[in-house]
Amino acid sequence: RNDSRRLRGEFIYNFSLKDAQSQGYYKSIKFIPIREYDLIQADQHIAEVAVNDDEHFVRSIGTTMKKIFFRRLNAENRKYLFTMRDGDIVTLREYSILYFEAQKKHSYLVTKDRTLELQESFSTVRKKTEASEAFLQISRSFLVNAWHIEKISGTAITMDNGEIVHFPDKKKTQIIEELRKRFW
Repeated sequence: RNDSRRLRGEFIYNFSLKDAQSQGYYKSIKFIPIREYDLIQADQHIAEVAVNDDEHFVRSIGTTMKKIFFRRLNAENRKYLFTMRDGDIVTLREYSILYFEAQKKHSYLVTKDRTLELQESFSTVRKKTEASEAFLQISRSFLVNAWHIEKISGTAITMDNGEIVHFPDKKKTQIIEELRKRFW
């Protein structure tokens, strides 16, 4: 602790830092200080330093993980512009979008904390997001952000906020194959 206050509890064993180091419980690390106060830019900078400057990091995570790592960063940085039903315009980062839903002639954008009714049609939303690997159309009325899929069970996808979206049984194999192709 840095505040010099004692922790509550009892000592059941005393093992010195010197003993822990001599017995190999601590390993040396390569510390690279990074000063960046913008959170998105900080993540990008950390990723670049880790991948470019540390051979061990590159070897340990492998090519597939490196691709996923940078795709995730790109998803966090990519923004979309949408017009709401009331005429307001909003920009959202790709990663903040959980899914899009079409209901009759209306399109909805769902994030973790709100649902927005869009002026754009569902087909326009699909066209806007088709260049992204993140969005996957699971049915005629749902376009989900694969980064937020927590579980697929039967004909339901549980998103990481607990919401469940359904898809036709005949699409299950196609959805799983598409996810494997994109992320694994």
